[in-house]
Parts: sequence; structure tokens; C-alpha cells
Amino acid sequence: IVSKSGDQNVISVSVPDKLYSYLKDLCTTLIDIQWRWNLLMFAGTFVISWLVFASFYFMLADLNGDLDSHTLEERNPCVTNIHSFASSFLFSIETMTTIGYGSRFVTEACPGAYIGVLVQSIIGAALQLALAGLVVAKIRRAKKRTGTILFSNVACIYEEDDGMKLVIRVGDMRKSRITAAHVRGYLIQKFKSKRGTIPVSYYTLRFKSENGTEQLFLPWPSLIIHDINEDSPLWEVSKEDLELENFEMIFMLEGIASSTSMAFQAKKAYAPCDFKWGRRFHALGVTTDYVGENYVDYEHFHLTYPI
Repeated sequence: IVSKSGDQNVISVSVPDKLYSYLKDLCTTLIDIQWRWNLLMFAGTFVISWLVFASFYFMLADLNGDLDSHTLEERNPCVTNIHSFASSFLFSIETMTTIGYGSRFVTEACPGAYIGVLVQSIIGAALQLALAGLVVAKIRRAKKRTGTILFSNVACIYEEDDGMKLVIRVGDMRKSRITAAHVRGYLIQKFKSKRGTIPVSYYTLRFKSENGTEQLFLPWPSLIIHDINEDSPLWEVSKEDLELENFEMIFMLEGIASSTSMAFQAKKAYAPCDFKWGRRFHALGVTTDYVGENYVDYEHFHLTYPI
């Protein structure tokens, strides 16, 4: 359901009116799609609008006789220095981008020309505003904040304080603090029924930090602990059973990035083969320099050792 990188691994197909639903929520769709599609869409929109207005200016010039060099001196042109479609296309670009080189400009001879310039200027400003807003929204979205959250590649199960514990290590590479950080976990098990369908069962896993609270403090890597007790879905699972089980554990870290004040969610999925029974995580080295800066060595972040 969730890939190793934390992305959702479920694709919806044969959905009625799927395209219409995406277009209805166009803002979210533009933010979710990849950059190349955003750039292609806006570039195409700009080029199409330039061509449409260029055709409009060229049509006005043709109806007004501006393309006839013999009669041009006897009348005022709609737009000066338009002699072909290429020149009308250049005028369209100059108008929408507000460049204004000065060699081509609208006269009072054709009301349709300055009305066209007015409409194109409004459309151009709206497109540029939409593009700028989209760039800001995509850059500021909290999804990118999850890229600097590290999860251990494996989850350890070992006995401590007369009880079994499931432990995961999580760390934050950035110096900017994460506020209100907390964790949630789900155990998802799929099985095939007699009818051939594949039902999914969900079980909640309660995690806590090393000091026993739900809130996390992540200036350095921390261990996230789940107590395997009678309320845990792993209570009756042994080491031998673990190798035969077919489930997926999804681990979610939620918090607010202090630099942007935006909430985010980082996810990590573990399969039964990722569980290491009877092993613990290696301690990480921490050194302090002469100015008091603390350096955390991530070299052994994923390494474990047997108990």
C-alpha cells in the first residue's frame, strides 16, 4: 500500500468522470502533478494565447487594409508595422509580456484593436499571476520537507524491561526544528477470501518516544518504541511466525515545520522481512567541538547488532 520511499502505492482505475473530478479541483491537481507537466501546460497556454491574439490582430489588419502597402499611406493602421502574420505574432508576444519595444503600437483607427489589447493584457496578467502562485505553492508544500526525514531501513524486536518491544529509529537532517511531532502506526494485513476478494484488516499500533511520551524531540535521531503487549496485534506473533506472515506496517510521523509553519506527514512502510528479531540499533556517535557545536554521526544509523 505504501512504497519504501513513503509514497502511496495505490492507483485508481476505471473511475467514472475521473478527469472531470481532477479538473474540478484544478488547483490541487496542478500542485500534485510533476513540474514538467506544469511547465508544459503553462508554456502551451501562453503559446496558444499568443497565436489566438496574433490571428485576431492579423485579421483586423487584413480587414482594415493594413497589409496592402499601396493603400497603407492613405489610412491609419490598426497596429503600426504589421505586415505579416509573423509581425502580428511578435506584437501579441510584446503585448502579453508587456515588453513594448515601441516599433508596433495600437492606434485609434480600430476599436477592436485596443479592445483586443485590453483583453490580452488582462489574460496575460492572470496567467502570470497563476504561474507565480503555482510555483510558490509547489515550493512551499510540506511534502518536500519529508525528504530530510530519515527512517531506519529495518525495525528491531527485542526484550527489554520484562517485555517485548518493536523499535524504529527516526532522524531529521535539518537544523530547523519540527514542532508537535508525533507518530502513528498501522498494521495492514491482506488475505484472500473464499470468494476471491482480498479484504484488508487494519490494526492500530501505538508508538512512544524514548522517554515514554507521544511527543518527539528530534534535534538528534531518536528511537520510537511500540510495546508488544496484549493490546498489540503483534502479541501472538513469534519469530518463526514472523517469517511466514503477510502484512505491512506503515509508520507515520506528523509535525509542523518551524521554518514554514506548515504541517507535514512522513511515511515509511515495513514488510515482515524488514523486522530483525533479537537485535538492537547501534549507538550513534556524538562529538562536540570547541565552540559547542554537536555533531551526530549517521554512519551507523541503520546498523543493528544481536543481543
